[in-house]
Amino acid sequence: MLFSFLLAERAYDLQSFFIITSLFGFKLAILNGLAILISLMVVAYSLRKNHVAFSRSNHQKTNHFFLRQVKLLGMVIVGIAIGAAIRVIIPPGLFQSLAASPSGGLITAIVLGFTLYFGPILGNYPVAKALSDLGMSSAGVFGFLTISPVFNLIVITLFGTAIGFKTTTKAVILYGLIATILTLFFSLLL
Repeated sequence: MLFSFLLAERAYDLQSFFIITSLFGFKLAILNGLAILISLMVVAYSLRKNHVAFSRSNHQKTNHFFLRQVKLLGMVIVGIAIGAAIRVIIPPGLFQSLAASPSGGLITAIVLGFTLYFGPILGNYPVAKALSDLGMSSAGVFGFLTISPVFNLIVITLFGTAIGFKTTTKAVILYGLIATILTLFFSLLL
């Protein structure tokens, strides 16, 4: 259960709902939260009999609260910078030809989401907005917001080193499959 909680923390939090609502609307925010919840529940259920042991590093003696807040702000700024760079560097016509259709948008979202890492989930939102503004289909934007927080190379590496790559790979692939299916289904409702 702890592993599922840590995946959930990586994928969604309370502020996510309000940010997604302001950027993409209430309907997408509700469906995104529902898709992530269902995907994580399937992963938690499938891993219920797996014993997960976390390896520990040296425990910190101090809290470093303000340092963590500065790092969080830095990741949001990096997300905004990458979103701005995407808007400037990629010609809109080229991007629209790749990502305007639902299937092209979803494939583009999965590839970008798997390779780009923004730390906290907050870094994904400016990039998703930039992708949307460039003409990515709603299925692609929904997929980027739903699939990429967990189905990501860095997330796999981080969790893999902490609990083992076999369990991590199983969880992430299952999450990616369920989230992709739900993205295809829910994008029909958008």
